[in-house]
Amino acid sequence: MATKEDFLWTGSVYFMILYVASTAVLAPYVKKVTKDQSQAMDNFRLTIGLNLMAFICMWSMWIMAYMHQMYQLQKPAVTDWVKFHSEASADVVAE
Repeated sequence: MATKEDFLWTGSVYFMILYVASTAVLAPYVKKVTKDQSQAMDNFRLTIGLNLMAFICMWSMWIMAYMHQMYQLQKPAVTDWVKFHSEASADVVAE
């Protein structure tokens, strides 16, 4: 059976595959549609760099959310406010 960390690696591999696929589509497209051919290679490299930066940001956001769900810093606790409102709503439903 898979552990929590196995899915962490699986998700990371999916992000890498998605990065490679999107870069393989976007970078040649940007190079092709660049009007000034002297800037085509610069735009090609810029697209690769910006795409990499975007995927690193998305991956880091995903990894933080995933890890916080696996290893919570605080355990959920029922407060008096929640108890009061759940009892009040139960009384309304009972009537």
